[in-house]
Amino acid sequence: MHCTVRPMTAADLATTAETWPEQRDEELESVLETLLEVCVLSSHAWTATDLSNRPLAFMGAVPIPEMPDTGHVWLVVLGPEEDERSAVVEAIKVVADKMLVDFRRLENLVRPEDSSAVELLRRAGFSVDHDEWAGHMDGRHCRVWLEEVCRPDLVH
Repeated sequence: MHCTVRPMTAADLATTAETWPEQRDEELESVLETLLEVCVLSSHAWTATDLSNRPLAFMGAVPIPEMPDTGHVWLVVLGPEEDERSAVVEAIKVVADKMLVDFRRLENLVRPEDSSAVELLRRAGFSVDHDEWAGHMDGRHCRVWLEEVCRPDLVH
């Protein structure tokens, strides 16, 4: 399967909210609310869509004030089927490459119980440290990060 990556729009969020399952529970509402909040704060926000223009995933980065060369990366995957996962991994690679033009490093903390997110990010080239954040105040987390690599096509 192939997907298209493009800057995220308000229409993407509206479409996602409209097509969300009819039976909304608190967790779904929380995800949608969080997605809206991070989109407002993000300097970069992208949508990966399938061939029918249905959003498969959203990804972005929020600048970290005390670390201007690091973006706090976020990812929301809208439950793609297994055959769509490879397309989402490729989309993450494309988006990360675009964000690494402005940031030298992308990073975040992910709960190890969210093994699908950890695996998607790992497959997309992010490093994963399962032990570093074992004592984080919100519980156990994995640190995921991706750093800019020296590429001859980029002039710094």
